[in-house]
Amino acid sequence: MQKRSRLTGSIAALSALLSWSAAFTQEKVPPRLEDGSAPPSDERFIPAEPIDSLNIPYPAEFLRLGYAGTYEADLLISPSGEVTEVKVLKSVHPAFNRVITKQVRQLRFKPALLDGAPTAEWFRYSARYWQERAR
Repeated sequence: MQKRSRLTGSIAALSALLSWSAAFTQEKVPPRLEDGSAPPSDERFIPAEPIDSLNIPYPAEFLRLGYAGTYEADLLISPSGEVTEVKVLKSVHPAFNRVITKQVRQLRFKPALLDGAPTAEWFRYSARYWQERAR
């Protein structure tokens, strides 16, 4: 029992020295319409733009578990600007991914336009989660 409390104390001390960070990066990938085809390469197509901040913070419930890595997904942005489908491409951990995917589904976008009309488009989302020493 005493050994367990020492371990818990050690974990708490280590957690106090470390902080978790997250950074969104938008990978430059060619735009794709809902059917996977490439849109016209002229001014008839305007890609979807995020309305919300794309920085999703490290989920608090996973701080003690220490998951680190890259979460990457393709998001299908509907003509109304909602995320209607998420295809996870890179995974941190299944439980961690479920929490991040739930948050990603709540993002809102200005939809893509094709010939002036809103259209569905795939959007690549990538976020890196890592641990660094607290200052």
